[in-house]
Amino acid sequence: MKIARWTSWGVVLLLAVAVAGCTGGGVFDELSGVVGAKSETVLARKKLMKKQGGLMKQIVTASKGEGYAAFSLLRSGAMDMAAAAKKIPGAFAKEDLTPPTTALAKIWTEKSTFDQGAANLAFSAQILLTAVENNDKAGIANAVKTVGANCGKCHKAYRVPPKKKMMKK
Repeated sequence: MKIARWTSWGVVLLLAVAVAGCTGGGVFDELSGVVGAKSETVLARKKLMKKQGGLMKQIVTASKGEGYAAFSLLRSGAMDMAAAAKKIPGAFAKEDLTPPTTALAKIWTEKSTFDQGAANLAFSAQILLTAVENNDKAGIANAVKTVGANCGKCHKAYRVPPKKKMMKK
């Protein structure tokens, strides 16, 4: 008897969800943000920022290498970093803090400063590209540090700090 009662409630819930899906949702739309629906805006931003992180790793690794392969990776990394950095302001045009974002609302209250940070990142990546094309080893080393510093400035100011890992004793 108890199983039948739970089954009945399950059927009612499924029907309610189906009706809500067909009628536009109402209450279910309100709950979707809480339950874990993901924003396309946030997912696109996260994809762009993950790309930036991958490019930074590529740049750092390639800057330590020698030869044509390292040069090629460093050059393409700098070009891609500059291009992707120019997309950052547009990716944050709409204020959207739907989880799983780590963006802070401060981005939109300080939008011009945030956008300038993205411009600085693009510019420093362009300087890196120039140093690579001139085979300027000291310039490359300085530019890699500057690109990393520009990434870090925005992370520190506009992103929820990552949770600290517990150290094992």
